[in-house]
Amino acid sequence: MKTLLAILLVAGLAVVLIALPSQRDVDPAALNQRGLACYFGEGVPKDLVKARAFFLAAAEQGYAPAQVNLGMMYDHGDGMPRDYRMARHWYQKAADQGELNGQLLLGYLYFYGLGGEDDHKKAMYYFIAANGGVIGQSGKTATLPLPQSRPVEVAAR
Repeated sequence: MKTLLAILLVAGLAVVLIALPSQRDVDPAALNQRGLACYFGEGVPKDLVKARAFFLAAAEQGYAPAQVNLGMMYDHGDGMPRDYRMARHWYQKAADQGELNGQLLLGYLYFYGLGGEDDHKKAMYYFIAANGGVIGQSGKTATLPLPQSRPVEVAAR
């Protein structure tokens, strides 16, 4: 009986490993789309574990939308314990690529001190960056110093 159970467990693990991405040559946008399908249960059964695996595979390839999606899973505790530190990590990777949702969500975490100390200057930096560098309704663009004190010009979108 124990042998049969062990074989079934190994076979089940093999099925999961075959179904989930492990190669770096898979298109990250396609992985992200599969993650979204698993997350929302669109065309496949809803499965947050698989969604996370697809998002992670795409995020590790540097695909910013997947980095935001993975950050949101950590931020909201979807299918895993809530972990603001990990959410901040993935939002930061997306924000560094100019992904506006990553910038906005990272600013939120900095503003409220979630996943680390609060830093209102960094929060404002990311809020303004997510708004295309436009401050308020003035239509003016701003030259935003990065948190590492390097200047960068952010043009209006």
